[in-house]
Amino acid sequence: TLVEAVRVANAMARSIAFRPRSPEAYLYGQGSGWYTPFIGGSYKWLWDKGRLGRNQDARLLFFYLATVNSPAVVLRMVGKGSQYALVCTDSDGKYFDGQTTYMLTLPMPVPAKDFWSVVVYDPQTRSQLQTSFPFPSINSLRNKDLVYDADGSVSLFFAPKAPSG
Repeated sequence: TLVEAVRVANAMARSIAFRPRSPEAYLYGQGSGWYTPFIGGSYKWLWDKGRLGRNQDARLLFFYLATVNSPAVVLRMVGKGSQYALVCTDSDGKYFDGQTTYMLTLPMPVPAKDFWSVVVYDPQTRSQLQTSFPFPSINSLRNKDLVYDADGSVSLFFAPKAPSG
């Protein structure tokens, strides 16, 4: 039925968006879990400048997570433009769980000219997570109270309750 086809298509889209099939998506190898939604080097999602058609997985990966497209999304302008990295799994490869405490350590220097930002999204709605805080994010521009370690790194905690300290 059409209803069943929609369920299967949504499951396929979620699967590709939250654990991409393409090794090209992974920024530090598939074992790390960190990936980009902009694979293929073409905002038109073309393979070999269109000679091989469209990369449907790349297109699906991007549009399941985002709603706008521009040639700028595929440009690599480290230090100037926006660069996006996603992670949906912990160091054991398990999907994040809202009842668990996680720590992300950003080593310095983060390769960002103006600021870096970490935003938490709801995997069901693909919108920013609704919390009691005004923003479900932390960034180096707005959050001036971040505590940096002696080596310049900063550890961020994501948890249902703030950790002690």
